[in-house]
Amino acid sequence: MKYTHDQWKEIIDGFETSGLTMKEYCRKHTVSTSRFCVLRKRMREQETPFLPVIMKAENSMKFRVNGHLIEIMDEVDPKLLSLILKAAKYD
Repeated sequence: MKYTHDQWKEIIDGFETSGLTMKEYCRKHTVSTSRFCVLRKRMREQETPFLPVIMKAENSMKFRVNGHLIEIMDEVDPKLLSLILKAAKYD
């Protein structure tokens, strides 16, 4: 069966609370376990956690991610910031 992105998200999110093994859950949804794992990993990588940030007058901000202190001065490219946060998250 072919699923839409939203359907995949529901299926993947539902696994955590299903109480089933991955093999059982995938069989129930007629999905191969390898496809499920690939898509679950992709969706997790696409998720961007948002942190509350307060900007001070000096135009810099500091925050911690997985024990790493990150300080950003002035303006920063959003794509670069995303890469930095992903690197800190998986370190």
